[in-house]
Amino acid sequence: MLQVVLHINENQKWQALLSNVENFQIWLAERKEAGNIEILVNGEAVDKVLQDSSVNLAKVLKTGVKIAVCQNSLNARAYTPEMLQEGCTVVPAGIVELVQKQHLGFAYVKP
Repeated sequence: MLQVVLHINENQKWQALLSNVENFQIWLAERKEAGNIEILVNGEAVDKVLQDSSVNLAKVLKTGVKIAVCQNSLNARAYTPEMLQEGCTVVPAGIVELVQKQHLGFAYVKP
């Protein structure tokens, strides 16, 4: 099973990241392969996981993609977990999440 964690910390990279997710999902489907996809969001990119964001994550979440959001980045901007789009998961520290996923065999991609 292929596993990937995509890391985003810049608001202008959302379109590229979501395109990467879609392309990876198409590749998996064409080959009938299983895969796990996680998006790790930290830094300024947490702005785009808020409920009133221009980036709608409902579609990607419905496909089984996990979206992990850094608590430290939320704290730095005075955002609370209740302000996030439904389906996002808060992790204590983005850096720790990335290291843990890589330790578990996830490939690391930063668009």
